[in-house]
Amino acid sequence: MSPLDTTFPAEVGTVNGLFTTPQNHYINIHTTQFGGGIMRDQMRPTEEVEFKVNLSPSNEIPPIAGLAASAVTQVLAFVARNPDGTPAAGVVLYDVNYRGFPAPTTITGLHIHRGAADANGGIVIQSGVDANAGKVVSDTGNGNIFKVINVTTPAALTALTDMLATPNAFYENIHTTVNAGGAARSQLTPALAKATVGGVANNASTITTVAPGAVISIYGTNLSPVFSGLDGFAAGLTALPQGLNGVSVTIGGVKAPVYFVSGNQINVQVPFSVAAGSQPVVITTSSGASTAFNVTVAVAAPSIFIVDGAGTGAIVKNADFSLITADNRAKAGDTIVIYSTGLGQTTPAVETGGLVVPPAGGFNNTGTVTVTIGGQNAPIVYSIASPGFAGLYQTAVTVPSGLTGSSAPLILRSGTTASNTVNIAIQ
Repeated sequence: MSPLDTTFPAEVGTVNGLFTTPQNHYINIHTTQFGGGIMRDQMRPTEEVEFKVNLSPSNEIPPIAGLAASAVTQVLAFVARNPDGTPAAGVVLYDVNYRGFPAPTTITGLHIHRGAADANGGIVIQSGVDANAGKVVSDTGNGNIFKVINVTTPAALTALTDMLATPNAFYENIHTTVNAGGAARSQLTPALAKATVGGVANNASTITTVAPGAVISIYGTNLSPVFSGLDGFAAGLTALPQGLNGVSVTIGGVKAPVYFVSGNQINVQVPFSVAAGSQPVVITTSSGASTAFNVTVAVAAPSIFIVDGAGTGAIVKNADFSLITADNRAKAGDTIVIYSTGLGQTTPAVETGGLVVPPAGGFNNTGTVTVTIGGQNAPIVYSIASPGFAGLYQTAVTVPSGLTGSSAPLILRSGTTASNTVNIAIQ
């Protein structure tokens, strides 16, 4: 392997690009017959899931007495996903710091097993540490094991899929010549209690009314065993998944496409087919279904996106798509673009969860909207579903003349329903 030449800007830029925009790079194999390349494929991002555990002899079945050892461990799973959210490929990284084993100690195994905390189970993901050429010998009983393992076989991919959905049903185990059946172990996570939904919010505040097609956040506890988003999906993703890691959400009994899941927050798109009125939000995990939390579904519930803790709206100048801030003020006559959610179905209609692809020669237009800035009507240029996204809308308006002061309140309305108020910097 050749070292990175830090004096060569193109080489440094390529390495940086592998981390920031891997989809813009590809691997190519060349032969003498096909000097320009015989086969290639684009790079793609992966999703990172982290498990931090402390292996202990007391967790073994049965517990091992008299061994004052431990192994503080980080297990990282890097996952590339299929369109439905299941892992297509993965890499598991073991970083194990073991301490307190008798000197000397020979480690003969390090594995992830399928099994509950009170049971022994079979090995599902190896680490490369074994009793033969892969054994690890420590003269002091202390040390580090760092292993990177590709997960490619159908059985290992099935185990990885299940491990992300129910990590408490898997444990890591370290084995030695003295304790061949296992010297120290730990479940990857504690058991996940049933999810509890505490509230629903849009980007601006806690809400009780949502609109079909809107992006909303669901808050609560035990919502997911791990954090997962869209990082592991291919650049050609055309629709949001219906669930991640065994976590799914229904609104009015209809599955909601998922942006990301975590223990305390899940972001989803409200399905367009959900009926108006009071509808239950239910989160289902490996621990079962949560108690329903009801929201009111209305035709529209506009909400302007906020980009920072200071309340800056996601509003840009159409000329260069620069964010409007105190250092980049809008003036009369400027065309500005407001990014929002909750404007309902469009014409022509878009599909739930689908990343918007406009019709040839046109756009997916929202219903009638109005915008006021500083209390004055701002002429509408267009209002559409944003191409390439799900649940995102963009409304372009012209800044009216006669505004005074250094900022002005901006409100977007769909019919008579008003959005949150966002103050924009003006001059």
